[in-house]
Amino acid sequence: MLGAGWKSLSMVDVREAITFTLWLCGCNLKCPFCHNHLLASSDPSVCFPLSIDNLMNDLIPSRGLIDYFHVTGGEPLMQWRSLVDLLREVRLLGIDISLNTNLTLPDRLLSLLERVEVDHLATDMKIPPEELYGLPLGEAVTIWQRFIEGLKIASHRVKKLEIRVPIVRFLKLDVLRRYAEEALASIEGAEYEIVIYPIVGPPLVNPRDEKWCELRCNPERDLLMRAEEELRDLS
Repeated sequence: MLGAGWKSLSMVDVREAITFTLWLCGCNLKCPFCHNHLLASSDPSVCFPLSIDNLMNDLIPSRGLIDYFHVTGGEPLMQWRSLVDLLREVRLLGIDISLNTNLTLPDRLLSLLERVEVDHLATDMKIPPEELYGLPLGEAVTIWQRFIEGLKIASHRVKKLEIRVPIVRFLKLDVLRRYAEEALASIEGAEYEIVIYPIVGPPLVNPRDEKWCELRCNPERDLLMRAEEELRDLS
């Protein structure tokens, strides 16, 4: 597996939980605000072959202290076959599993969930997708539909969903509502929570596209509050 390492104890990667967090490399999107874009592009300055033996040796002493073994990226499903093998080993230790995925690879998601149980899944609901995916319009529309499909699959097979909504400056609330309504309608029966967060830029993070971030990062507090009201009304 190609990754950027792990952190034995983290309190920031899953809401109200302590995790052992693993970062995997590779991604199928080009989000302009991504601060892990070196991982996403599998840059050799940060990505390297992981030693699973070393990872497990660090994980075992942590298992009594953590709520989840959390896998993020990049996009973990880019390496789904190797990830299945790893998660099976983690499950044998009696540790709950959390996965952070963009949900735009539904076939790989289903293949993984058919082979190993995931207790918590986090995803970003990127609105509008034609801008936040960093892809050409036609491709972004297709990817959004794959996200909807992935969200539906996850809602049938994962106990708890955490839907994170990144808010950019000048986001139109009618656009937010239209896309969010479509996405949330695809959730069938799963427990879920919505968490909004502002897209921030330098010096707090190093985004993929700094010029884009100058225009769209750091939304005003009033927009965050109004976005929260819209999403609360939908959920």
